[in-house]
Amino acid sequence: MSLGGTALVYLLVAAATGAVVAAWTYADTIDARPWCLLLGLGVPSAAVAWRLLPVRGERAREIVGWLVLFSPAWFLAAGLFANAWLDSSPPQRHASEVLRVATNSRGAATIVVRDFRSGGELARTDALFARFPRPGQRITIVTREGLFGWTRIEAVEAAP
Repeated sequence: MSLGGTALVYLLVAAATGAVVAAWTYADTIDARPWCLLLGLGVPSAAVAWRLLPVRGERAREIVGWLVLFSPAWFLAAGLFANAWLDSSPPQRHASEVLRVATNSRGAATIVVRDFRSGGELARTDALFARFPRPGQRITIVTREGLFGWTRIEAVEAAP
């Protein structure tokens, strides 16, 4: 592989990783099921694209191969962003409370809150919950249904 080909691969890796991290940060869902579903749809879509795209030449086949390899990540990001940004459902507010804060050896915190859906526990590592580090603190979780019905957390507020 030439230097230009190597640079292209690194660019594609960065683009796919950036798309997934952006979707996780700005359009994440509460459950992992949409992630699995979108990746499960993205892989066969990539396989079909690989078989159907008319590619001539070794260089073109290599470039298309790398594009197809990373397409499930872009499929995932596109689905999560569509669910979040094309959603017109009204926000719903749910009362909850911080149950505990768990930290790992590197200092990263996981905030465990009462799950408003089942009464169980919901462990979150995102920045929305980081402002509420005290166990027992009452919070309000603002959710939206999502375009595809995949509930996502829009905001976390201090309870009145």
